[in-house]
Amino acid sequence: MEPGDRLREARAKADLTVEQLAERVQKAASTVRAHENGQNGIKAPMAERYARALSVSPEWLLYGRAADDRGVLPELSELPLLSSIQAGAWLAMDDSGQEEPHLLPHAKDRAYPHAKQWLREVQGDSMNAVGVMPGDLAHIVEFFGAGLENGMIVEVTRSRDDGALREITLKEVEVSARGVLLWPRSTNPRWKEAVRLNDDSGSDIQVEVTGILVATTRRFRRAR
Repeated sequence: MEPGDRLREARAKADLTVEQLAERVQKAASTVRAHENGQNGIKAPMAERYARALSVSPEWLLYGRAADDRGVLPELSELPLLSSIQAGAWLAMDDSGQEEPHLLPHAKDRAYPHAKQWLREVQGDSMNAVGVMPGDLAHIVEFFGAGLENGMIVEVTRSRDDGALREITLKEVEVSARGVLLWPRSTNPRWKEAVRLNDDSGSDIQVEVTGILVATTRRFRRAR
């Protein structure tokens, strides 16, 4: 079975049309069809988009093997639940507390065996166009400073005043001749401005990628 076949199978099991999947991953329906029929290969960043939209692993889509694969139970462990993260906008981080972070039962991503991994609760709708919704648990792995690719969704930290004020957000990576731009992806017109990585135009402001989003978990919330 080829990647396109697995993509078609996962889409069918998710009960989505080609057009619905294309909307979730912000691509043209013709692009999804070309991936499904094998006309175009599926690159890793695009596989990650499809995986998030279809609740499968990128490894399964690309190679047919499992990290947390459909048919192989993941090894359950515990990950720290850190402060919330604003999806697209900035949320101030409170580093003043001395308490140990709360640990939640959660499978580690075995594609990153040596990286730190953590969870944050998503606030806001600034990444809802790529399926990152308010209330989701964002599973993030530590970023080591190399290998950013188009389409990655990353945790971004902005520091000012020599680190006295720190803010975090989620944004999507665009690598181009203009440098690395970090974009919100929202159906809300309020969220449209990109941030440039390592943009020092604001004097004492440093912008850096501190983690890569590898998965989100949707949590049921009772209507009030």
